[in-house]
Amino acid sequence: MFVDDLSKRTEIYANSRTTAEEFPVLGTGPGSFGTIYHLYKEAGQQWEAYLHDDWLETRITFGWIGFGVICLMLILVLARWFVPGGGIPMHWDFVLFTWLALAGCLAHAKLDFPFQIYSLQFLFLLLCSMLFCLSRSFPVCFLFKPLVLFLGSTSVKANDQRPETFGLVNGSFL
Repeated sequence: MFVDDLSKRTEIYANSRTTAEEFPVLGTGPGSFGTIYHLYKEAGQQWEAYLHDDWLETRITFGWIGFGVICLMLILVLARWFVPGGGIPMHWDFVLFTWLALAGCLAHAKLDFPFQIYSLQFLFLLLCSMLFCLSRSFPVCFLFKPLVLFLGSTSVKANDQRPETFGLVNGSFL
């Protein structure tokens, strides 16, 4: 009879929850999961080097303090886009799809270990660094862009430096 045990992941998760309960605040230390897992597995179970859940493995190795700092850095990368001024101006659609790529990788990390692969870890950090350096290029919400362009093209005078429409100078966005 066929029995799906998720490649022994359910027993790995059960053993790892015990580890997380014993080291809740500071964790076991970065990269220590593979060396301490054998202390928590039952007799006859196979030794695993990775947890197949990067979120839980990060919480075990860094504890709640380190996990909170890492989550705070991810929130800062997301929030940087909404802070006005500074940064390299970039169109919203590029940033949106980059955010979606990061969200997909973070969702994949719940079921597998993409951050144990150095090339994916490097790419994730590179995209986070890039997003942190970008800023909005349009002061007006993208949904109103066609309306502002239409109104702006009829209301801005050629020599007027103060446009009548918000965010427009000589018919173009700032």
